[in-house]
Amino acid sequence: MTTLMSTHSLQMSAGHLPLFDNLDLSIRSGDRIGLIGANGCGKSTLLALLAGQRQPHEGRIHKASPCRCEFVAQHLPVQLQALSTRAVLLDALANEADQAWQVDKMLTELQLTEQADLPVSALSGGQHTRLQIGRALLHQPNLLLLDEPSNHLDLPALLWLERFLLAWRGAFVLVSHDGRLLDRVTRETLI
Repeated sequence: MTTLMSTHSLQMSAGHLPLFDNLDLSIRSGDRIGLIGANGCGKSTLLALLAGQRQPHEGRIHKASPCRCEFVAQHLPVQLQALSTRAVLLDALANEADQAWQVDKMLTELQLTEQADLPVSALSGGQHTRLQIGRALLHQPNLLLLDEPSNHLDLPALLWLERFLLAWRGAFVLVSHDGRLLDRVTRETLI
C-alpha cells in the first residue's frame, strides 16, 4: 500500500497542556482509521494539522505526491451560510469554473437536488454533512479527514453517511463518538 501521509515526532500543545507528544503516524491508501478520545484532547487539532490548516509546534508532516487530501470540517464556513446549496458547491470549484457541470451531478449523488436553490441555513444537520462531503469530493481526493460528521444526524442521514463511507474507495480518518458507526466503517482505531 502507498503511504499517503506520515507524521514524524509531531508535538502540539494547548497552552501549557500537551495534546500529543512525539506522534508518529502513517496513513496508507485504503486505510479506514477511527480517531477517538475525550472532548478537547486534540482530535480536531490533529485533523487540522494533517490538512495543513495549522502548523505543529514541533515535528513534521510529510504528504506524498499522490496524496490528494480533503478536510471535512464540522461546520460550513460562516461566509457560505447565506448562499444556496448549489452556490456552496460552486464555491468549492472557484478555480475550476469550466467544471461546474459536476455540481449538478454532485447534487444528485448527495440527494440534494430538491434543495439546490435553498439557502444552506434551511438545511438539516444531515444535509449540511452531505454538503460538506460533497465540497470535498469535488476535488477528487484519495484521503478524507472527517471531523465528527455524524454529529446531530437523524437516522436516515446517519445511514447515508454509513453507506457512503462503506463504499468510499479512498483512505479516511474519521473522528466520531458514534461507536456503532466506527465499528461498521473503520478497520483500525487510534486513541
